[in-house]
Amino acid sequence: MKQMSVSLGRRMPLAALMALAGCVTVPPLPPLHQAAKLGGTEEVRSLLSDEDVNAEDAQHLTPLMYAAWEGHLETAKVLLEHGADIQGTSRNGYLTTPLGWAAHMGHWDVVQLLLEEGSDIDRAVRDLEQIEANNAPYTNYSANRVTIERATSAVEKLRRIQAQQAAAMLAHDLQ
Repeated sequence: MKQMSVSLGRRMPLAALMALAGCVTVPPLPPLHQAAKLGGTEEVRSLLSDEDVNAEDAQHLTPLMYAAWEGHLETAKVLLEHGADIQGTSRNGYLTTPLGWAAHMGHWDVVQLLLEEGSDIDRAVRDLEQIEANNAPYTNYSANRVTIERATSAVEKLRRIQAQQAAAMLAHDLQ
């Protein structure tokens, strides 16, 4: 069956639109994903003995992506300690890495953690710039304007962090 999509400022599968409208149900999150989304650090820790830290849910998101999106720093730390893939990519058509999710939502403590762990800042910037481009034609919708503003702000901050990192490396090399 061919998958249809409808554009409301971004490409969204018809099934997702139907779920938003209450026409279909969205599968519940797996326990580890739900705990990460809610910031249940101890629950995440206990679930990790039985579940794959990098498992994707029905939306193709990992527990680390949920923790990053919601700004749960301690939960993100636990997931990383247990081998969560910091460069893991979602296949949902939106942001692809945990760093992109955290930066878009303005969770700069989580951004700092992910950068310290080696997350790819260039990839996050590209993702956020794509969000800006995808939403630009639809600025008459307030939700799209907010999305663009968040993405623009995140790109600017990530570029400043990148410049600071480059300056620090240069200073270190000159010593």
